[in-house]
Amino acid sequence: MKRINRIPVVSIVGRPNVGKSTLFNRIIGRQDAIVHGTPGVTRDRHYEITDWNGKQFVLIDTGGYMPDASDEINVAIREQAQFAIEESDLVILLVDAVSGLTTTELQISDTIKRARKKHLLCVNKADNENIDLDVAANKDFYKLGLGKPKSISALNSRNIGDFLDDILSELGDGFRGNVEDIEYEKNIIKLAIIGKPNVGKSSYVNAVIGKNKHIVSDVPGTTRDSIDTDFEYNGIH
Repeated sequence: MKRINRIPVVSIVGRPNVGKSTLFNRIIGRQDAIVHGTPGVTRDRHYEITDWNGKQFVLIDTGGYMPDASDEINVAIREQAQFAIEESDLVILLVDAVSGLTTTELQISDTIKRARKKHLLCVNKADNENIDLDVAANKDFYKLGLGKPKSISALNSRNIGDFLDDILSELGDGFRGNVEDIEYEKNIIKLAIIGKPNVGKSSYVNAVIGKNKHIVSDVPGTTRDSIDTDFEYNGIH
C-alpha cells in the first residue's frame, strides 16, 4: 500500500451541494464517493491517493460545512472538515458558480486563513466560457481573500487539467510526491468491518486506530460512504 505520510495532503471543503464529491471522483478518476443531490450525503472524511503529471498527493473529500448548524450530525461533519483542514498542506474551497456566494463561504474562508494553510478558490459548475467570464468579473469571490478564483465544471471535466496544474504549482517542489519515490506494501492485510446499523462499527474503528476519524452517532445510517483507513500495528499494515 502507498505510504500516505510521505506525500502532500489536499482537502476539498465547502458548504453542502457545491460538488465536492463530484470533484473528488473526477480527480481520482473513479466513482468512489457517493454523489447525490440531497444535502449531507457525505459525512466522514474520505481519503484517496491520486497523481497528476507524475506527482502524487492524498486527496480528502469532506461533508458540507455548515458553520452555524447545531444538530449532532452537522456539528460532527463540521468537526471532520476542520480536522481535514488541519492535516492538509493545501485546502481547496469549492463554491458554486450558479448560486454564488453565501455568508457560509465567508466563514469557511476565515477558518482556512486562521489555519494558515496554502489554499485555492475553486468555482464549480462553470459549464461554459460565459460562466468563466462571469466568475472572473465577479468581485464577490475576491472578498473571500483566497486569491483568484479558478472556474471548473467537475461534472463535465471542464478546466480540470488546468486546475490540477494549479494544485501542483501551489504545493511546490518541497514534497516527496514523485510516483517513483512512493513505497508500496506488498503484504497489506485488508479488513472490512460490517454489521447492521448502530452496533458500533465506527466506534470500533476509531478505537483501533486511536483517532476520531469516523463520525459516531446514535442516528442509524450515520456512515454512508465506505471509508478506507490506513493502520499499522507492530510494523504490519
